[in-house]
Amino acid sequence: MSEHVAALCQHSTPFSQTLSFPLAGQDIRMVVHGERLPGTEDLFILSHLDDEDPESETANPRRYHLSMLQAEEEERKRIARELHDETAQQLALMQFNLMTLRNSDMSPQASDAYQAMEISLKAIQDQVRTLSYLLHPPELAEDGIEAALAHFPRGFARRSGLQIEFRCLSGPIKRDPDMEIAFYRVAQEALANVYKHANASHAVVRLRRTQTGFALEIEDDGRGVPEHILNGQGRDIVGVGLSGMRERVMALAGQLEVRLTGTGTLVTATIPRRRQCD
Repeated sequence: MSEHVAALCQHSTPFSQTLSFPLAGQDIRMVVHGERLPGTEDLFILSHLDDEDPESETANPRRYHLSMLQAEEEERKRIARELHDETAQQLALMQFNLMTLRNSDMSPQASDAYQAMEISLKAIQDQVRTLSYLLHPPELAEDGIEAALAHFPRGFARRSGLQIEFRCLSGPIKRDPDMEIAFYRVAQEALANVYKHANASHAVVRLRRTQTGFALEIEDDGRGVPEHILNGQGRDIVGVGLSGMRERVMALAGQLEVRLTGTGTLVTATIPRRRQCD
């Protein structure tokens, strides 16, 4: 397990590892999954799934992988909730206590230290809010993928300086939490790649219908993805990110295509409508 965690931290290499151990007279079996948080380079998330049916991975690998992704999303929700309800509240209390010193008599040295603490605390609060949002955007659960994809690019554009348009060409979409999460994570990762690696100035995010389902497109005007990464041979952070996006979409019987357009790169994630029993 330690070597997998080390590879995750050093090279962003995702992993799924099965652990077996005795506990209270029972044999416990679980699968631990680790991956980089989409849209970041130095934040990672570990989640686990109790594996009561060891044959399920072989019998139905797509459903098995979807279960892993669902367990991962539950862990993200838990962390986001804890950041919002606990960490953010403690930081707000610290800020309130710090403000009580603002009007007190302080030496120039103490005043400088106070201002530095105030600036640092504000930066930490912003980071916690952003991380909580990236882990579990509230509008995704409340209002659906259209609202989430309208909101996220605006915030990302503000933080990155990129010009980003969102075009919803799909019309109303019946709620499908697994599909919505997959599309949202693909958008996070793809836009992060555009910002960090494409040397682009403009990107367009499109959500549209297909004959069998829905498609999410992220197109930029950057320098394009290297050929070896397009061929699935990339082991750097871009290649690993594309691999993670592809696995997430394939878990829903979808496809991820990345191609050069002549003026940039187009990432297309296509996911079919699912039957009620899927």
